[in-house]
Amino acid sequence: MMPFPELLEEFEFPKGLNLTAGQLLAYDHYLDAIRTEATINAEAFKKGWAEGYAIGLAKGYATGLAIGRAEALKFVATNLKNAGQLTTQQITDITDLSEEEINLL
Repeated sequence: MMPFPELLEEFEFPKGLNLTAGQLLAYDHYLDAIRTEATINAEAFKKGWAEGYAIGLAKGYATGLAIGRAEALKFVATNLKNAGQLTTQQITDITDLSEEEINLL
């Protein structure tokens, strides 16, 4: 006869299995360790995901700003060049674009 019949139902041990109280206690500790490890891993995953997401978002934002700034400077340089009022050197001074970049516009 099993010392803890309610555990048989909860953990679905085979019906004919005769486990001692010590074996049931050891199994209970084993299950606790598995649950604890699963909880720790889940929390670590959530934390890692959140940190990775934040880093990726910051990098994406910085990249987007850099691309937008570069396109805006080229737009301004193109308009200044097409206006014909400024020299290439003056446009370079205003936009920080190289003379080569301005000549390619």
